Amino acid sequence: MKVIARYIEGITINPYEYVLDNDGNALLFNDTQECIDFLHDKTGEEMNEQEWEVNEGVYFIDEPNLNF
Repeated sequence: MKVIARYIEGITINPYEYVLDNDGNALLFNDTQECIDFLHDKTGEEMNEQEWEVNEGVYFIDEPNLNF
């Protein structure tokens, strides 16, 4: 499973923040392409994985141990 993450305030020494559902849990995706499709549906942006990382600081990472 994958999650969509970025560093808090874009600063790499900070921990990740995640795209959350309405209950405050990280949204889980089956694979990277599903993450990209979700972001495309929400933003209208047509980018590949590398473009999301470079342009927006967004990463598609394996599901971490999420303790909120």
